[in-house]
Amino acid sequence: MNPDEIGSVVRQVITLVLSSAAASAYVNNSQAVAIAAGLGAMASVVWSIFAHWNLKKVPENAKVIGG
Repeated sequence: MNPDEIGSVVRQVITLVLSSAAASAYVNNSQAVAIAAGLGAMASVVWSIFAHWNLKKVPENAKVIGG
């Protein structure tokens, strides 16, 4: 799965969970939207950290060898 597909799945799960919470009257409609936005942003940050965790940094003065 690519990152776009994973993001889509995460958004759908968040929507499902918040829809159930809203239907059970734990949160109202505007709170559900705010929570979904916050969770989406948090998931994006976590995914970015995970994706870039052990990448090696290339020095600014590095030279390309070959090619």
